[in-house]
Amino acid sequence: MRGRGAAQVYTHTHPTQMSRIATLLGLAALLLALNPTDARAQSRTVTGTVTDANSGDTLPFVNVVIQGTTRGAATNIDGEYSITVDGPDAVLVYRFLGYVEHTETVGTRSVIDVGLEEDSNVLDDVVVVGYGTQRRGDVTASVSTVEIDDASDGLVTSPTDFLEGRVAGLTVIETGGEPGSDVNVRIRGGTSISSSNQPLYVIDGIPVSGDAVTPGGGGDVSTAAPQNPLSLINPSDIASLTVLKDASATAIYGSRGANGVILITTKGGREGLTTVDYEGSLSVASAARRYDIASADEVRALVTELDGPAAAAALGSANTDFQDEILHDALSQTHNLSFSGGIANAQYRASVGYLDQEGIVISSGLERITGRLNANSALLDGRLRLGLNLTSALTSNDFVPTRGNGGGAEGGLFQNIIDFRPTLPIFDEASADGYYEQGGSFAPRNPVALAEQLDEVARTTRTLGNIKAEVDLIPSLTATVNVGGDRSVGRREAYFSRFSVISEGLGGSAFQRDLERTSATIQSYLTYTLQARGPHSLNVLGGYEYSDFDTREVSIQGQGFVSDVLGANRINSAEQIVVEGGGVGPGSFSFRTGYKLASFLSRVNYGFDDRYFLTGVLRYDGSSRFSADNQFALFPAVSAAWRISEEAFMQGNAFVSDLRLRAGFGIVGNQALPGDYLYAALLAADPGSRAVLGGTVVTGVAPNQLENPNLKWEQKEEFTVGLDYGVFGGRAFGSLEFYRNTTKDLLLNVDIPAPTPVAQQIQNVGSLRNTGIDFSLDALVYENDALSFSMGATMSTNKNEVLDLGGRNQIFTGAVSGRGQSGGRALLLTPGQPYPVFYGAEFTGTFDASGNPLYNDYEDTDNDGFNDALVGTTILPDQGDAQILGSPLPDFVYGLRLNLQAGSFGARAFLRGEQGRQLFNNTDLVYSSQGNALSGFNRIQRDFDPAENPNAPAVYSDRFIEDASFLRLDQVTLEYALPTELFGAGFGAAVRSARLFVTGNNLFVLTPYSGVDPEVNTDAQLNGIVAVGIDYLPYPRSRTFTVGVNLGL
Repeated sequence: MRGRGAAQVYTHTHPTQMSRIATLLGLAALLLALNPTDARAQSRTVTGTVTDANSGDTLPFVNVVIQGTTRGAATNIDGEYSITVDGPDAVLVYRFLGYVEHTETVGTRSVIDVGLEEDSNVLDDVVVVGYGTQRRGDVTASVSTVEIDDASDGLVTSPTDFLEGRVAGLTVIETGGEPGSDVNVRIRGGTSISSSNQPLYVIDGIPVSGDAVTPGGGGDVSTAAPQNPLSLINPSDIASLTVLKDASATAIYGSRGANGVILITTKGGREGLTTVDYEGSLSVASAARRYDIASADEVRALVTELDGPAAAAALGSANTDFQDEILHDALSQTHNLSFSGGIANAQYRASVGYLDQEGIVISSGLERITGRLNANSALLDGRLRLGLNLTSALTSNDFVPTRGNGGGAEGGLFQNIIDFRPTLPIFDEASADGYYEQGGSFAPRNPVALAEQLDEVARTTRTLGNIKAEVDLIPSLTATVNVGGDRSVGRREAYFSRFSVISEGLGGSAFQRDLERTSATIQSYLTYTLQARGPHSLNVLGGYEYSDFDTREVSIQGQGFVSDVLGANRINSAEQIVVEGGGVGPGSFSFRTGYKLASFLSRVNYGFDDRYFLTGVLRYDGSSRFSADNQFALFPAVSAAWRISEEAFMQGNAFVSDLRLRAGFGIVGNQALPGDYLYAALLAADPGSRAVLGGTVVTGVAPNQLENPNLKWEQKEEFTVGLDYGVFGGRAFGSLEFYRNTTKDLLLNVDIPAPTPVAQQIQNVGSLRNTGIDFSLDALVYENDALSFSMGATMSTNKNEVLDLGGRNQIFTGAVSGRGQSGGRALLLTPGQPYPVFYGAEFTGTFDASGNPLYNDYEDTDNDGFNDALVGTTILPDQGDAQILGSPLPDFVYGLRLNLQAGSFGARAFLRGEQGRQLFNNTDLVYSSQGNALSGFNRIQRDFDPAENPNAPAVYSDRFIEDASFLRLDQVTLEYALPTELFGAGFGAAVRSARLFVTGNNLFVLTPYSGVDPEVNTDAQLNGIVAVGIDYLPYPRSRTFTVGVNLGL
């Protein structure tokens, strides 16, 4: 209890102290168990020459690695190598792109010459693609994979944490730093205005919904950030991530592939004795950057200067740092335990995981328990293969009202951290709840009381699973059936104490909100693979897929309780059940909706002479989200690749080891609409249609949606051309791609001329285009028997342009939030410009005689409909003075991975950044005014021109559009592989591997942006149109330090 006084303060305690102590004791016991012994290895140097087994030519840049270690060397230009091994049992592994991997046991030899055989299936690495796998060398579309091992250290809570900056053309923007908060993932730019831009996620072959599974809040206070639905998946269970970026790759998913596809494959079992793996970590996090808020002494000094000593003396005598009271160092822990093993025809892997993540804001956090089982079996001499994947997760969230764009005049937590004067105390023993409050309808709220008195939690269970059967009908024909399901049940509940200023006059308020989502999918397809026929290769896929989605939600809200004891557990004891939620909840309602998707799919892959490749895809989708005349659509794609490096004129080129030219074109759809029955005429309960029948007030119904039988899919056409390359014997490789995609039949809200019962209707109008370049490079820069250094880099640029808006010149979105900003709009969509652009007044940098800022004044002097003539200045610009001010879209995005290995020690670093990105600092607009101090509020510190009037109104203008370019050191990891001898002869014999690591995340950010972080995005959409590039009172990002251990038995 933070408060003091007679009344009880209702709080929620996160029960994690005992588990943290147990973790620390466990790590201490592990360290005490280490028992060093003398090493018995006898080092020696092995030399030799590596040649082509057929021609006898020496091979430069061949990797020679000691099996089971990261130690290695590379052959020089003459094919010679030298490496130090520990003894006769050492096994050397020789790897070179285009040749079969070769191993040699050292024995008593000191010279080992090796001849490598050419690999007829060069580039034979298997890549996961839609409904199967392909050799990497056969892939003709744009496909990227993520190195999970390089990204898995530190506090990783969701699969989306693996993606940031690691895939060219993919961007991830977090909504805030709150544990489990949602992220916006974009692949090659935004392709829709009103529909979803999120990619499709496919887990073990089954598409899953990316919709929210944790219920939202409601009202002015319960507005914590939306939760990431993928945070229920344990990242430790993931084996690989594959990103399908262009339409050639995603067309196989048809109407669900417009925004790209992310394929998640989970870890499976391996043949052999049962192995046990444990991963554990302990993390501490703090705010990486804080709001620059005036201190008590700074407020007094400013008020003294502007209003005199008497006014300053009346402010209060306290010296409170409310930001210090709200933000704290947060502890987190993770534990993951897995078992795997099997025999030749049956393997399994089972795992359990636990995450306990405190938020850096008091009373916020995330707790997750996961369990997973993967099993595979082969019967009938391997002709019948069965697979089971099952995962379940229980997630508990503890929320605080951090969303500043809610909260009305009084606002959410961070608004009150800024507004509540530091000259005031936290506690007041004379008050009913023990906290000091200023009182009044629009007065700031005590932020500590706001965080402690709101008891809002959520509990979500999600279960994903699929059963897969494959049978070889004949050696070249395989039938597959894959049946999967996704079920989530979430409950969110909140209680506002009777003594809280939030529910003042209500006698306490509570709500419960339940959300259930269920989906079922069945896939059946045949795969034909041409057996060895000379230079020809052929793979044909054809099948059918059916999916059913169901969503149910119910909410109940009550107010007026005689006691705080029961909290939200007995809402029926409230004096009143509330239908319209108002400021403290979502109200009472219930609904059910759903849709179905039926699809026929096919793909043909043909290769000739391992040089020429052709892929064709055809998918026919039907969705119940559209009327009968538009339910079905065809989505085709074709792509080809030419492996130039296999041509005769490239033979003998020691520099270029691989060179492939790719091109593809495809059409994909988007049926992720903001509703399931937008084509139909609908009725809804209408409080304005109430009538008295038989002495009883009855609520009637009224139209809330007009029929639109012409509604159809948004469709994206995309052309891609790419060059895959490998040089220096495969020590450096990557790709360079150009793409252009155009989305047609955009879904937009269109005004309906009166008279009509509904003012707007969703219609297909407009088009949007994205053009860009993706570049990637991975390189083994240096390697010898003691040291290796590798790097990876990605860079991408995307130019977005609105082509058409259905004949309209302007559509606005991006609500400007805060006091005095009602009705303000920050973002514009207009043909010929990026989607979107900042649109507002231009500040001249000067002031009038009274100190009021001056803005450019524009008028339409030639009657062409545009205010494009500068006629002077004004202190009160209107919409007619607005001009294009910039764009929130970056010029380019980049990432850099560095990996150093020196024997048992390793170090990794990951940097990423964006250049040319702008951000609207809505926080600064509202809370940096000097006049705040004269109106009873605190303020954000900012330098002011002495000539400026402190009481001048805050006007949205280019004054608050800032350069948000940044370079972020996202991760640094130091690791040490412990020798098994350290564990002693007994336990050490059972230890396969042991590793200690220390990781720092978000260590620094270099940016000219003045806000708390340049990577934020406030949900400020208007009329269903997504808004980007607005920063308003975000939950700060954390800087995290993690120590962990990996142990394999």
